This record gives sequence, C-alpha cells and structure tokens, in this order.
Amino acid sequence: STRNFLNPLDYDSLEDLFSTEKIDFIIHTAVDGGRRNKIEDASVFYNNLLMFENLMKFSNKVKGLLFFGSGAEFDRFQHVTNVSQADFGTHIPNDYYGFSKYVMAKRISNFTNAINLRIFNCFGELEKEDRMIKSNIRNCLQGLPLIIHQDRKMDFFYAEDTCRVISFLINNWDGSLPQHINLSYSNKVTLFKIATLINNLFSFKCEIKVEKPGFEKDYYGCSQALETLGIELIGLKGGLQKMYQSLSPQKL
Repeated sequence: STRNFLNPLDYDSLEDLFSTEKIDFIIHTAVDGGRRNKIEDASVFYNNLLMFENLMKFSNKVKGLLFFGSGAEFDRFQHVTNVSQADFGTHIPNDYYGFSKYVMAKRISNFTNAINLRIFNCFGELEKEDRMIKSNIRNCLQGLPLIIHQDRKMDFFYAEDTCRVISFLINNWDGSLPQHINLSYSNKVTLFKIATLINNLFSFKCEIKVEKPGFEKDYYGCSQALETLGIELIGLKGGLQKMYQSLSPQKL
C-alpha cells in the first residue's frame, strides 16, 4: 500500500489496521532517502527507523516480515565488493541513509520471523525516468548516446525477479530460510557492460559515452544465499529484454 492508504510513520494507524485485519505477512518497502542526487539530513535516519520500529511492534501478529535492506549497510562510500552477511559490520556507514539501513539490518537479528532482502540496485519498467537503465533504453530508442557518469562494477536486479523471490519465500516460509539475502545475480558486470547489453537489443548501435574516466567504487553483493533457494529467475539479460519490449514505440 502507499502512505496515502497507510502511513507506517503513524503508529496509531498501524494499530487500528492490525486490530481489524488478519495479516499473514508484512512486506516493508517504504523508505526515505537513498538517492545519490538528493541531499539527506537527520530526518532520513529518523523516518526509516521509526517506520521499522512501528512495524516491528506487530511482528508477533504475523507469520513473517520481509524487509528491503540495502547494499548501503556496508557503507556505499567504501568499496562494496561481493559482500555477504559475514562482511556485515566491517565498515559502519556514516551517512544518514546507510546508517539507518545498517541499524535495521542489525535489529532484524533479534526477530526469528524477519528476513532482510538486500537490494543494491533494482530496475524495471516502472522505475524513474532518470535511472541508468531506463534512461539509456530511452536514449537508444531516440538514437541518442548512452550515458554513463563513471564506470563501476555494480549489481542490478530485475523487479520481476524481486517479486519471484518474495513469492518463493512466502510460499516456503520456515525456519531454514536465510535471514539476510542479497538480491544479486552470480554474473557480475560493469555499467559499461550493461550499456553494451542495452545497445545489443537494437539493430543499430548508439555511442556509449563515459563522462568521467576511471572506475567508481564497487557496489555488488555475493549471490550465494539466493542461489541456495533454487529460484528460477529471469536474470539481467532477460530483464533488459523485457524492459526494452515494454518501452519500445509500439508500447508508448
């Protein structure tokens, strides 16, 4: 639901909901902050923690809670390279968003019925127009260059695959599931490689422009925990293909 329907910052509205409705699972996707092009302040930390704690007050009323974490838990201003839960706490984030995600991931360990789905980057047809994948598919459709601010090795996970993971966890909920799962594919790629994959969707080729030389810090996770679940996923290439089909002119 959206905040217009239910505001997780408002404990009283949550209490009213749980007193009148039978709820089996909480899927907590609400977030404040996390965009690199937006200035953050202490309200980001406060709002994220308040939403989390408000929902966790009702953890004993549900079968399970799925929380959307972030690679920022590992400090996105350092190299985040193939990280797993064993690396958690190596670096403590000092930005408002990253530290809020770190604290929530740490708190989840106190709940036996909560799972942290850790997102590094998620892409899909409904993402904002300025996101790297969507904006570059749009550029190709117009014959314009694909733009990369600076190359780096980074995880991108398709939105429909995220839904498949959630569906699997709900349908197979038991005490054996990993409590922290990186939403990451096993094949690691650079932004330039992703731009090349986008370019290859078209019969013609556009220029790929990298605005800043060199490499930005890594930002990707270990996929082992997810792979143990054996979920059939669409994958990066399949997700790009489906997104291209959705955004192609006949669909606009």
